[in-house]
Amino acid sequence: MGEKTLTFFHGGFFLHSPNLQYIGGDRHVQNVDEDKISYFEIRGIVIDDLKLNFSRLYYSIPGIGLEQGLFEIRNDVDALDMAQHLIEHGNVNVYIYNGLGHMLLDVANIIHDVIEIDDDENENENENENEDNEEIGNAIEGDHGDDGN
Repeated sequence: MGEKTLTFFHGGFFLHSPNLQYIGGDRHVQNVDEDKISYFEIRGIVIDDLKLNFSRLYYSIPGIGLEQGLFEIRNDVDALDMAQHLIEHGNVNVYIYNGLGHMLLDVANIIHDVIEIDDDENENENENENEDNEEIGNAIEGDHGDDGN
């Protein structure tokens, strides 16, 4: 029982590179009473204290990567789930999503995908080049397969 801290992240965006991570933005640490955690308490901190609009709120479980440990806070049940982690760890990260970072996320993920595709194409080109070199080497050595000669 007593005060714990929520660390609010806002103004950044989530990016898969290769694991999910939160990029950029600002952070604000807020002391909270673990016994008073509710969806509306968290909402009040975001709107009244931080003066931010949001479309969604997420929290991450400490010690677990965002890929598996990121959960949306939609109601009091979700807030109480988050509070259990707050009690256990003393701090929980809360991510404020206002919808504006979505476009940045899409662009960043497209760029990441394009780079991965380019890397895959380079690998395929290298494999094809190696196969071509092997065929040329076999032809030079006179190895024409199993034609009985």
